[in-house]
Amino acid sequence: MAKNPSQSELALDQKWNIEKISVAQCRVNAKLRDSVKIENEQTWARIAKELRIENPELDYQKQLYSTKRDLNIIKSMVHNSNVANSIWKNLRKKKEDFLIYENMEILDKSKYAISVKKWKRENDSKPQSRTYNCIVDLSSESVVLKD
Repeated sequence: MAKNPSQSELALDQKWNIEKISVAQCRVNAKLRDSVKIENEQTWARIAKELRIENPELDYQKQLYSTKRDLNIIKSMVHNSNVANSIWKNLRKKKEDFLIYENMEILDKSKYAISVKKWKRENDSKPQSRTYNCIVDLSSESVVLKD
């Protein structure tokens, strides 16, 4: 089964300008595995040179962990903010609704852009409202709707 990248991973890949290609339902032989390993090593070497980072793969993994942690904080902040309450009145009382967080973008060290949708559980195929774009600043603990 193929692994779907998380919002954190997608945002970090965009920040680092990394393109990932998924391959599913194929047989991987030693030749293909070795060519992928060589390509990955070249990519990390290029990133090390461009960004002047000694060990970019390790830095990437550390930032991915940090970004995943930030995404959990962002979800909590958006869900509990006045922005969410004004868009979805009595959200916490409506057990049939839930929020979907998409298109996370790293704006700077503590500032993120993220899209939020409300979906109804009984009708997952059609969103019940439009997508709302938010700017979340972790340093000031603020959530603002983007125009």
